[in-house]
Amino acid sequence: MAMTSFQLGIVVKSYSHLVKDRQIVDAEVLNEYQQRFVNPRLNVVKKDACVMTHEAEMIHYRDVR
Repeated sequence: MAMTSFQLGIVVKSYSHLVKDRQIVDAEVLNEYQQRFVNPRLNVVKKDACVMTHEAEMIHYRDVR
């Protein structure tokens, strides 16, 4: 009976280490994904192609006649 308890304890301890290691690896993979793919797409530099005009340069439909 003692041997079975000892073996079961080793299996439980090994499984808990496995789960902890998998959590660490998953967190690191998610972090790399965030840094390489998500963050660069959130902060994309875009060109602002606005043209500034003054009111005096505007042509109204009344002035076209």
